[in-house]
Amino acid sequence: MRRCPQISWVGDQPYHNEQDHWQVAVMAMRNLVLSTARRAGAQACCAGPSRLALSTVRRASTTADKPKRRTTAYSSIPDQALDSDGEPLPPLDAITPHPVRKRASKRKVKSATTIPVPDPNEEVAEEAVRWPPLAQSVRDDMARFPHTILLTRVGGFYESYFDQAPSLASMLGIKLANRRWGGQDVPMAGFPIFQLEKYLKILVLDHGLLVAIAEEFRSNDGNAVEIARRVIRIVSPGTLIDEKFLDPFVNNFIVGISANNGRFGLAWLDVGTADFNSAVCGDFKTLRDEIARIGPREVVIDASTIHATEDASTAEAGRECIDVRELVPDPSVYISHFTPDPTPSPSEDAVAGMDSLERGTVQVLLGYLRTRLLDSDSSLDALTHARPLHQRLESAMQIDAHTLAALEIKEGAREGGLRGSLFSVLRRTVTRGGTRLLQQWLCHPSTSAGTIEARLDMVEMLLHQRGLREDLRSTLRTGAGDTTRVLQKLAARRNDEQDLLELRDAIKTTTRVTQLLHAEREHVPKAAATLQVWEEKFTDLGELAAKLGDAIDERVIEQRLARQQEMANDVQDVAAETTRAKIRSLAGRKASQSGEEEVWGDEFEHLIRPASSKMLGNLTRTHRQLRRAARQLEVQFQQAYGGDHVSLRHVMGQGYVVHSRGKALSSPAPHSEGEDLSVHIAGKNRSTHTYYAAAWTALGSRLDALAKEMQAVEAVELETLRQTVLVQASALRQNAALLDQLDVLHSFAQAAEEYNLVRPTLDTSTTLTVRGARHLSVEIGLLERGRLFTPNDLSLDADDRVHVITGPNMGGKSTFLRSIALLTILAQSGCFVPCEAMHLGLVDRIFSRIGANDDLFRDKSTFMVEMTEVGEILHRATGRSLVIADEIGRGTTNLTGIAVGFATLATLVERGCRTLFATHFHEITDLVAENTDPAFQAVSFYASDVEQHQAGLVYSHTLREGVNRKSYGIQVARIANVPQPTLELAQSTLARLESTHHT
Repeated sequence: MRRCPQISWVGDQPYHNEQDHWQVAVMAMRNLVLSTARRAGAQACCAGPSRLALSTVRRASTTADKPKRRTTAYSSIPDQALDSDGEPLPPLDAITPHPVRKRASKRKVKSATTIPVPDPNEEVAEEAVRWPPLAQSVRDDMARFPHTILLTRVGGFYESYFDQAPSLASMLGIKLANRRWGGQDVPMAGFPIFQLEKYLKILVLDHGLLVAIAEEFRSNDGNAVEIARRVIRIVSPGTLIDEKFLDPFVNNFIVGISANNGRFGLAWLDVGTADFNSAVCGDFKTLRDEIARIGPREVVIDASTIHATEDASTAEAGRECIDVRELVPDPSVYISHFTPDPTPSPSEDAVAGMDSLERGTVQVLLGYLRTRLLDSDSSLDALTHARPLHQRLESAMQIDAHTLAALEIKEGAREGGLRGSLFSVLRRTVTRGGTRLLQQWLCHPSTSAGTIEARLDMVEMLLHQRGLREDLRSTLRTGAGDTTRVLQKLAARRNDEQDLLELRDAIKTTTRVTQLLHAEREHVPKAAATLQVWEEKFTDLGELAAKLGDAIDERVIEQRLARQQEMANDVQDVAAETTRAKIRSLAGRKASQSGEEEVWGDEFEHLIRPASSKMLGNLTRTHRQLRRAARQLEVQFQQAYGGDHVSLRHVMGQGYVVHSRGKALSSPAPHSEGEDLSVHIAGKNRSTHTYYAAAWTALGSRLDALAKEMQAVEAVELETLRQTVLVQASALRQNAALLDQLDVLHSFAQAAEEYNLVRPTLDTSTTLTVRGARHLSVEIGLLERGRLFTPNDLSLDADDRVHVITGPNMGGKSTFLRSIALLTILAQSGCFVPCEAMHLGLVDRIFSRIGANDDLFRDKSTFMVEMTEVGEILHRATGRSLVIADEIGRGTTNLTGIAVGFATLATLVERGCRTLFATHFHEITDLVAENTDPAFQAVSFYASDVEQHQAGLVYSHTLREGVNRKSYGIQVARIANVPQPTLELAQSTLARLESTHHT
């Protein structure tokens, strides 16, 4: 091997052409090698470039070279060391390292070598490390999936290594350790496999990270077991399937978006339920509102057609520029940018009837899922239910993002979460699927009169037939399960035996529901038509339920679940090691009695009933015969060695052994059967001895082989059942969807009874008449405090379609506006409404301009946010829309606010939409009254009043015709406990301003 020319260093700095210091450098080099040799032995110095020389060169690399972790040696350093007179020094003597004192007698000093020094003119690269297979697999996966946290399965643990391990340990609060690999200390952190879901929630949902999961795959070639590892899944917030931390009552949607000429394609899928939909949005605002209604966990943006930025004004040729913060304001939603592969495309059946934009969006979403669900079927048909359901946006009432929040449909605005929301008030559902559907109906009210009336018919029938309603509730609660999620687990091969029984129970529940509907038809002739329609929608799957019930032994599943829970508790308990050892040692260790005959060991736990499979039945009988033979052999050993202290057992780590309590076994007594009962020692402790016996080893091996054969047969039978279920997946989904609808409608009927709701009258006019309208959430809150809600009336039609409402602060204007909007949403969702009577001409869109906050993150003031919302209403409202507007113009000066408010009102009058316009600017009412435009004849004025008594203000909360020009703002401030001097100053200032204004 070629030796490298010598270079000298002192510390971390090289000497460049400073000949006076070369002797010092040589001595420093000698000392450095000696200190290293004491730790690593004489092999630290070897011919050729050593780790020492290379690491020294790396430490002295220039700043510019540092990011590449390599350097070029300095060309100015002499090829040979010189003395102080400039004469060449002789080569360094061979170095014999000093032996470590305590190990001098055990270590041989190897032959000395000269100091290796790299060539100063050669480029020195980082030394290649020979990683063991596991380490190399981890490094390869980290390079392949660079933007993920990699969790690698190693036996019973998931582990993280290298630079990811410290971050993982910090986020999860677990211990950070080191592992010696390739001569290096590699950081590592890990956790038991049963804690995967716990930590996935932290990593994926709490920290918004992508997690790559690499699983073990074992193969046995007959000589040795080989372990291969590969990443089977990239977990992101939108690709969760069956994790237990998922909220089963809420859809976990992932949304795909693409664009073309200002239009946007939209596809959304819940991977856990196969709820797959697609639509086309005509503009960005519609897209934003649809995403707000869907409420996704992850949004996938087609990077080939959309440039997502924080400045949508930035133009880019060939791509639509959008403001991603406006599109998805919720920071917890994960945003992915994905460029689809143009080659793969969904099947023709999946995209039949779609235009090119919608088809491309489906391709974007499915293409992204292929990069995440790596171990699933390539077509993803099983997980996506093959064909997305095309949604015509005009078939549902459009509710923009602001209105969805302002009306508190999904979430309460004051306390966050569900409390106070319309969803929480109406929720009486008892199934997971029904709860998810309820939220969808409230966020997407129908615009189809036929659909709405069919729902109302069923609600009315269930309201009056209380017995049927209670029977349905009880039946759905106990057996409906979550069929769509179970089918997804089956499709992804992530199911267990209990899932098949859940499907069996769901089918039985469906059968029971149809029986209830059929029986009610005979007892209630008036409801016969409605009930018959529902009954005929269900598919009879009784044969499938019988097949699942006959094949699977539910008792075994219960036993296994109990044992799994016990073992999980033991693993979590550090002090349970002795318990675990006891459990392991008891596995099939002694004789047991079954019926009248005595056999050895425990019965094989047949998940599949032997009676359902001829092959399994034959194997079971053979297995029982072997267990009987084993018991007879055990009796022979007891007779040969004199007592019941001898038994045949299977012990973990030893296999099939003869077990003796107390004394050791001597020579066996003579026996007539001719069986070789001789033994040789396997192990012993203070109280027991174990021995190997050829006869027992051979019989035990046959038992093991038979058990494995039965397990293989059961696996085949279970796969057959899985395939049988998937053949009926479409019918199962349809039945599950019907059960979900019945659950929601039963919930509507239950709420109607509890809250005294009435059936609305619907048509295609532009009428909106309500008598005694109530706001459910507010009413419930008042009742909890012992107060009653004050209802109000409303009458809008073609000739009187705009109401301007004035009144004092806290007079109830905003509550009235919200109550009318909520009644409209409830009616078109198919629910009864909180009032005495309601006549509604179907509404295509609801807009609200209620409340406003600044948006400092996007540099928008309160008034700017308000005007943005007003602009959207004026651009998008139609003659069939309902607009509720509260305090438009309040965010600026009085005169400007009055001008903006009047102009907004005039535009809404021109549009012809039904409008409730609340304001404190009574000057607007004067401007309307003075206007001679005939269109303003459709405007009416209403007001709420307050009476001032000695004890304080008394609000009537009842609307009357007319205008109220007093706000009573100072009185409200007094109620709010504003200091008295401040109130007095406000009162005097108000008097002066009013005097100036009138003069």
